[in-house]
Amino acid sequence: MKNLKLLTLLLLLIHSLTIFGQSKKVGIMENMNTTRLQQSGVQTFDNRSYDLGGSFLLFDNWKNGIVFFEDNTAPIDVESLNYNINTRQFILRSAGQDYGLFLQDAKELLVADLSKIGEYTKRKFRKIISEDQRLELGEIIEDNENATLYKVVTYKIAKSNYQPALDQGSVNDRVIKSEVYYIGIDGEFLLLPKNRKKAMKKFSGQKQLSKYLQTHKIDMKSEEDLIALINYLK
Repeated sequence: MKNLKLLTLLLLLIHSLTIFGQSKKVGIMENMNTTRLQQSGVQTFDNRSYDLGGSFLLFDNWKNGIVFFEDNTAPIDVESLNYNINTRQFILRSAGQDYGLFLQDAKELLVADLSKIGEYTKRKFRKIISEDQRLELGEIIEDNENATLYKVVTYKIAKSNYQPALDQGSVNDRVIKSEVYYIGIDGEFLLLPKNRKKAMKKFSGQKQLSKYLQTHKIDMKSEEDLIALINYLK
């Protein structure tokens, strides 16, 4: 039994070293706290300490997945991974060690997700470049030869509402996550406005897309309606 445990630990160590050695793009993350925002400086009468509520992690539960690269670097298959939407960095966990990989060095991510009915489904993510030249990790929701619908999780920081004079409110800032959608069309990744009239104005130069928006009163916040839009563009 002792020899079996030693063998298991050795295999885990070899797997960790393999992940680290597969690419110079992957580095050991010495301190996970470096991915947090700095303290806001709120002071309270009873010296309550500041903390940041919420999470920058894309997945509530860590996933099994494969990271693919732009070049000929071999894909990395990891049993436990996540993605930090603040630092735009993959976190690859193996044998108790966290490794970091920046989005700029990757191409695609494929994860296995356990559904509510106990079945595994595959979710595919791809690196995209937004209109303001920011890198984003977009989940592919619908895809055809003419257009692709991506969902991107973004965030904002809700500031502390602490009132020193009354000693009331929360001393903590909080991460608030939300979803936005992009359409990949003609080699570009375009943010879809959440308002239909704004979308009609933005895509007035896209003949087929503009026609659909004018003739269909779609809800730009509805994923189902957006999928129908992408399928129309086949």
